[in-house]
Amino acid sequence: MKKWGKTAFMKSTGVLLSAVVLLSGCGSATSTSNSEGSGDKKTVELLNVSYDPTRELYQDFNKDFAKYWKEKHGQTVNVKQSHGGSGSQARSVIDGLEADVVTLALAYDIDAISKKKQLAEDWQKRLANNSTPYTSTIVFLVRKGNPKGIKDWDDLTKKGVSVITPNPKTSGGHVGLFSGVGIRTEKI
Repeated sequence: MKKWGKTAFMKSTGVLLSAVVLLSGCGSATSTSNSEGSGDKKTVELLNVSYDPTRELYQDFNKDFAKYWKEKHGQTVNVKQSHGGSGSQARSVIDGLEADVVTLALAYDIDAISKKKQLAEDWQKRLANNSTPYTSTIVFLVRKGNPKGIKDWDDLTKKGVSVITPNPKTSGGHVGLFSGVGIRTEKI
């Protein structure tokens, strides 16, 4: 199996990243009176518009964040989630879905939101690591025992091997898929 250095990997497969961008912060989120408190504390509701594979991650993260915020500020935060393909989610925000936080698979999905003036042009400079708190990589999931011996891109072209991929029009996964096809084409 060919080993990729970081630079070669980025050039070959494109930038697969998850960008977290605060579109409006807690102050402008929906808030309601907190029936448990004195009325001056508000319950804040945030909407995190994200891509499909992050559903479980944010379920746990949202609970931890709500606990942290309550301890630090005495304010209840309820984080609602919306999940779908990265491109579809970007389109939903562009078309009017009022997100408080957007966590998408590809920088250019965030750029599309920025181009519609719904986000500052310098969004990547607002947080550390170009507003990219984590990255993901491509993996091959195979049947138990890997009966067809799939280890690398070339193995995906073997007779009898089928590939299941996300919708390339709406998923961030298409960058890796198309880059993998490009790698294979270069070898022919």
